[in-house]
Amino acid sequence: MKEINDMFPNIAGYDKIKAEAAQLVDVLLNTEKYTERGAHCPRGWLFYGDPGMGKTQIVKDIGAYLDCPVIEISSSDAINRNYSMQEDILNGFAYAKKQSKAILFLDEIDKFAGYDRFEYNLTENINNSTMLLHELDGVKDIDGIFVIATANDLYLLSDSLLRSGRFDRKIKFCRPDSNDREEIIKLFMKNAVLGNDVSIRELVRMTYGKSCAEIECLVNEAIISAVASRSDTVNLQDFNRALNRIVFKDIPRDSDTKSQRQIKEVAYHEAGHALLGCLICPDRVQMVSIIHRGSSAGSVRILGDEQMVLSHSQYLDSIKIGLAGMYSVYVMTGEMTAGNQSDIQSCVETARLMLDEGFYGVEYVTLLPSRGIEARSTEKYTDLRADKIAEILAEIRGEVENILRQNKHVIEAIANRLVEAKELSSKEVQSIIASNMTKAC
Repeated sequence: MKEINDMFPNIAGYDKIKAEAAQLVDVLLNTEKYTERGAHCPRGWLFYGDPGMGKTQIVKDIGAYLDCPVIEISSSDAINRNYSMQEDILNGFAYAKKQSKAILFLDEIDKFAGYDRFEYNLTENINNSTMLLHELDGVKDIDGIFVIATANDLYLLSDSLLRSGRFDRKIKFCRPDSNDREEIIKLFMKNAVLGNDVSIRELVRMTYGKSCAEIECLVNEAIISAVASRSDTVNLQDFNRALNRIVFKDIPRDSDTKSQRQIKEVAYHEAGHALLGCLICPDRVQMVSIIHRGSSAGSVRILGDEQMVLSHSQYLDSIKIGLAGMYSVYVMTGEMTAGNQSDIQSCVETARLMLDEGFYGVEYVTLLPSRGIEARSTEKYTDLRADKIAEILAEIRGEVENILRQNKHVIEAIANRLVEAKELSSKEVQSIIASNMTKAC
């Protein structure tokens, strides 16, 4: 593994992907070993996945290790050089053919050669795709030229472009798992010292669902916060500030313009989320705040779950936590307040996902417009799904309200402490619940 890591000094984690890429490097360095057994160099590799996953970086590391030119073709480069994309494609392939060994790097190929297969409205991209097909076939028998492409959305690329013989291997870059995130955090923290109040494992949980680029940004912002506060170590508070910047894309805002009543209602709202969260998943509730950030008057941070497959009850628990804020205010004040749109939307999306997962029968599942299957979008079918989603939320509402009413004194205690402190850690919330709850739910 040490040799593989030497090949990719800028890529942490992703051991399986690096092993695949290392095999590619071996084929390029020892072509004769493979050709004498009848194999040929793979005709092209396609790295795909969400932005910020390290696809471009791994291509650059491959080029640096092989010490061969990387000829990049991308829509942004074409604009910077005042070329049309078709000129850039022609020039790139022509230059590659003059080299004894080169990597043709088609960066974000879906941006300049991708199009919706059911809405052929991007004429230029279709022309670019047609030209790429021609050029790829023109270099497929030249063993010294290797093509690597990256894409965010594989669905936008035509089957003829993706077929074997043009791109023999396709590797998906998923969001980093816990082991990958640990290695990524260590890489970016190599010149900084962690404070005693935070551990690498805690940061791994905090960064659940984040891309490699987002993790790099989080660590960098935390280090900047530590330096600004003249601390020799990067503490949990620094990471919390950094994560809030990434999540809310804004700095804390002054809440002096709010009345005491409004502040207390926000505290009730967040206390409801926190209470249900602690009852359902106590080890994942990290903090609760009534600090105004972005468009949010407050927030409860619940760490993600590493499970790949969630059960029916786990989806329902997610909806319970989502609805708890708005109904907490209702239980405590006797009236509903505005500001629940994002919570409701999140709950509706979760319920919609449950329908598509088949939890309530195949009659509610959406058929995607793929491979000739047309979408079910009739008014009757849409109403059927909407009614089922409303039914799911209504059933959960009753259960949530019952729990909140049984624990009004707990909500009051959390809300009062929130009004004083503005932000509470998981331990503080757990302590308040433990000292005030007299009836288990």
